[in-house]
Amino acid sequence: MRIIFAVQGPHVPYLFAGGPLDVHHLALTLGSQGHDVAVAAALPGLPESVRFRQLPYRLSQAITRNELLIYRDTYNGYETFRVGHWLVPRLLEERIAAWRPDIVVTQGQDSSTLALAAVRQGVPVVLRQIDLWGVEMLAEAAKKDTTVESLLHNPLFSIVSNSAFIAAKTEELLRVSSPVVHPLIRPEDSVCDHIDPRYITFISPIPWKGLAVALEVARLLPHRDFLFVQGWRRSAAERKKQRADLAGLPNVVLRPNSAGLKEVFASTSVLLAPSQIEEAFGRVIVEAGFNGIPAVASRIGGIPESIGESGVLLPPSDPPERWADAIDRMLSDPASYARFRTAALANAQRQEFEATTIAERFIKVLSSQLRAVPA
Repeated sequence: MRIIFAVQGPHVPYLFAGGPLDVHHLALTLGSQGHDVAVAAALPGLPESVRFRQLPYRLSQAITRNELLIYRDTYNGYETFRVGHWLVPRLLEERIAAWRPDIVVTQGQDSSTLALAAVRQGVPVVLRQIDLWGVEMLAEAAKKDTTVESLLHNPLFSIVSNSAFIAAKTEELLRVSSPVVHPLIRPEDSVCDHIDPRYITFISPIPWKGLAVALEVARLLPHRDFLFVQGWRRSAAERKKQRADLAGLPNVVLRPNSAGLKEVFASTSVLLAPSQIEEAFGRVIVEAGFNGIPAVASRIGGIPESIGESGVLLPPSDPPERWADAIDRMLSDPASYARFRTAALANAQRQEFEATTIAERFIKVLSSQLRAVPA
């Protein structure tokens, strides 16, 4: 099968977050199984500096007299085509005309725009719903735009959700049923050869991930070491505030993110995930679980679906003292901590999270969409 993944935002290695990593791991796995895979994405750039970052690109456009200036690379192990973010729909149209894919897969911001670009050229498209925001935005767009509303009922179009939670929200807000295919997580990108647990690790220190809770937990547990791992690229103002937040916390180490979190997990004892919004899933919880790392996480959205019995769930509104107490009790009781580690490993190894199983389910979804297309 020939597949184009199309996303309006930056892709790996310029952005390491759940959505881009989902596409990256799917592309690698499907490519290894003999499918032809390519990615169409935007060049990187922070929103507040996007005009400045557009200048080199626009200058190159002028010099080459090529309005659709495409940068191609194979850094990720498959072809990735990148343009200015405002040109991604045109890039997709160009790739469809040049490459003739069997199907297009899109997700994230402006996914309906990309889906429409594919449908207009008669190419089937599957939209991956990967977060609640995406479901809400698509529902809002369908209310305002009859073209988007008609897309939902076009035989060339279908939706797949990354969790039962998102599938339920898709049914509720869009009146569209969608099969569930969990994020594909390759164990080889997460499993460490040697683990020396030391840190309580918090991934993506931003407000809606529970930054305020994590900071206060670190203050309440000065005898514990914490590791805060960057996710998205931060603006200068955000970096300045981050430094101020961490100035009085000598027990917190800040490090950049990367495609794989092996080095992070190698020194992690507990994963802290106090999300304050309805997360679609909990990818990092499963990734950590491959190393027997339990989590203390929010009982919200799709997180319970990912954690199973492998950690402690707390209401996101619980005060930081409850979070600190749960972590300290887990680490202070060796027998209890050992049980949590065993449960975390067993949870990550559930068949429904197995990479080959997920790849097979995803291909079945794509094949089903191809069969549904009118002759």
